[in-house]
Amino acid sequence: MSDNNSKELKRYGVAGIDFNSVEMAKAYTYDTKSQTFPSTELTFKENPFNNQIKNARSILEIGCGVGRNLPWIIENTRANYTGVDPNDSMLGYFWEVNDQSYKSRVSLEKDFSNLKDQKFDVIICTYVFQHISYRPQPPEMNIDDITQRLFEHATEDTVFIFIEHDKEEPGWIEKWFKNNKILPDVYIKNWTVHGRCSQPHQCARGEHDLIIFKHNTSHLK
Repeated sequence: MSDNNSKELKRYGVAGIDFNSVEMAKAYTYDTKSQTFPSTELTFKENPFNNQIKNARSILEIGCGVGRNLPWIIENTRANYTGVDPNDSMLGYFWEVNDQSYKSRVSLEKDFSNLKDQKFDVIICTYVFQHISYRPQPPEMNIDDITQRLFEHATEDTVFIFIEHDKEEPGWIEKWFKNNKILPDVYIKNWTVHGRCSQPHQCARGEHDLIIFKHNTSHLK
């Protein structure tokens, strides 16, 4: 997501919204009906790479918003965290939502340009690709364009975790797998997690799919 390509979310999701309060920004980062704001847990029984998550030294989150997922990462891993979100307004509230003591382990970027050749042990994306999929038209980046940029920041052992749905553009997940040669280690449709994800009231109904793959078992083959 270079400055020239930071438009990839402008018409989709929340990147084009100018937030005027921290409450509004939090709500657009998947606040729940109960008004709680839980992080997405990254280790659970369905994840075969729990040890690698816990021992990760670096985690990249795409579409980080105001950092809802940061507390779990800081408290449960030793990783330095990089969050990328093209919405300056959203990032402007990041440190109103999160504990200032986390700052030494956090970097925030609005695009890929400052990542240079940095590699990450874990790359996560929760409830973001579902709002982009294949709707953007060039020069805006669709999910294939973004995925290929993510692969540039992955080693052979990088773990990818996605939680998404395909209701807005049915079929995009299977198309995404094929286009990017992704062979998921875990693909659970209508994953029911009862409070582990950011929207327990939705996840309890199984409205999102869990996708996990290790880089060396997917497109590198």
